[in-house]
Amino acid sequence: MPADALAWPAPDRWTPVVPSLVGWSVTAGRLLLAVTRVAVALLFRDYHGDLLHRGERLHAEVLLRVV
Repeated sequence: MPADALAWPAPDRWTPVVPSLVGWSVTAGRLLLAVTRVAVALLFRDYHGDLLHRGERLHAEVLLRVV
């Protein structure tokens, strides 16, 4: 077995991995944002599924726009 076969791969062989990792990070970030939006929306709903009061509805809308 040649010694080159055990050597660390050349940097050009790793370049396709970097965009893939960035893509997965962006996807994970978007998923986390979506889950956070749903959680915030559910926090401002009562047991009947309606938003509680006008003031709290406005507060929820502001939070959803911030998040």
